[in-house]
Amino acid sequence: MTATAGSMPLRRGARLRTGFFGLPGWIVLALAVTVTLVIGSIHPPASSAAARISRLDSIIKCPSCDNLSIGESDAATAVTLRALVARNVHAGESDAQIESYVQSRYGAAVLLSPTDPVVWIVPIVALAAGGAALAAFLFTRRRRASPPAVAADEELVAAALAGFVSGNGRPGD
Repeated sequence: MTATAGSMPLRRGARLRTGFFGLPGWIVLALAVTVTLVIGSIHPPASSAAARISRLDSIIKCPSCDNLSIGESDAATAVTLRALVARNVHAGESDAQIESYVQSRYGAAVLLSPTDPVVWIVPIVALAAGGAALAAFLFTRRRRASPPAVAADEELVAAALAGFVSGNGRPGD
């Protein structure tokens, strides 16, 4: 029994070159990642005073509230801090200066945005490790070769096919 050219399995190298994940697919993936990183790294121009005030109001936590920013709260301390932020922005202080002043007065937990580098590094390392594990799985996976057919197997298949072809629909009848 011989196999036709269309039914023969491709070798591993040939299979990798013909699918999407061949060289053209990897080039497209690399270009997509590069474009995404370039677009994501472009920083917007310096913001206006109103935008800076709004951003600072959204990241500074109200000291007398539970998990509310000073922009969301109507507590007296929040109103006072909003006025302080607006006054300091109009006085020309940088966002970092305003944030450090508020932190020195109310503690490090007053900022709602995480400033600890561990908060940013751990997810990046976890994603990189997951990607490396996935790549290792995909590139080191080996297909087991099927054992060669023996003459007895080929005879059984031929007999079964002959039974179906003869029209009775049951092998061996």
